[in-house]
Amino acid sequence: MLSRFAASQAVELTIHQPIARSLQDYLRQSERIVYTLFNHEQLQVLGNHLYRFEMRPLQFFSLQLRPIVDLAVWTNEAGVLQIQSRDCQLRGLDLLAARFRLDLEGELMAESSHALTGEARLNVEVQMPPLLRFTPRPMLEAAGNALLKGVLLTIRQQIQRRLIEDYLLWSQESCCSSVLPPPLG
Repeated sequence: MLSRFAASQAVELTIHQPIARSLQDYLRQSERIVYTLFNHEQLQVLGNHLYRFEMRPLQFFSLQLRPIVDLAVWTNEAGVLQIQSRDCQLRGLDLLAARFRLDLEGELMAESSHALTGEARLNVEVQMPPLLRFTPRPMLEAAGNALLKGVLLTIRQQIQRRLIEDYLLWSQESCCSSVLPPPLG
């Protein structure tokens, strides 16, 4: 039985402190933002705006899932930070791994000099193992959608907690480093 699950999550952030550098300039720091949002121990740089992220184990009924997602993260010409999954592996369940597909898309943009908005969409398609085939479809869908919503909610919380803090730090570093005299020597 092929099952499809989906979730989306919007985020709106407002900075209530004086702005030293533009949010759009900050969004062009895609590598910095990746390291701000994702745990370094779970992240591997693959090259040219491509990262491998090993998610923490997820529990789905009696199954423990450990997705490993390759993410492309870049800022487009309009200054919008883009995140898109390129590949996904499922560790620990060979039975599901061949019939598992994960698609993640997201964007984050400066709405004004003090506000960021964004949205992420997560879709999973999986062939259910025999163990779960007798579980009623509505129950599977509700559990799968809730699991995905939880993943996106965690990402949203990371953005809300870490991104503004890092932006303010970056802004101060950039601002202050531009007024320091060049090193002697």
